[in-house]
Amino acid sequence: MSMTSWLKSAVFTGALSAAVILSACAQSPESVTATPVSSVQYQGLPCATLGHRMAGLDQRIAVLSTEQRTKRVNDVVGWIFRLQPDASIRTTDIRPQLALAKGERQAVEQAMTQQCSNFRS
Repeated sequence: MSMTSWLKSAVFTGALSAAVILSACAQSPESVTATPVSSVQYQGLPCATLGHRMAGLDQRIAVLSTEQRTKRVNDVVGWIFRLQPDASIRTTDIRPQLALAKGERQAVEQAMTQQCSNFRS
């Protein structure tokens, strides 16, 4: 095998390994899609209440996103050193919680857009 073909093979193998490792890891928080939530439950609430609810959801999403990012990094490290996604094996899957928080935030935002004249997303 020539040096050039060996190098091409090594690059391909490395790229394939990286793809397998990343695909077996925890999902990035940005790629977790929102669970659909109806804004009906928020209709008629005062704008201040909706604003507080949105701030709370923003904080929850930030915390869950940080936790999900940490799981993803720990999975990559686990694959590199132990050939298994450590964080995904040992910890609870928080994607459903993150997806629900994102969906609730969208519902609150929709209610605020409809009810609060000075709200801009």
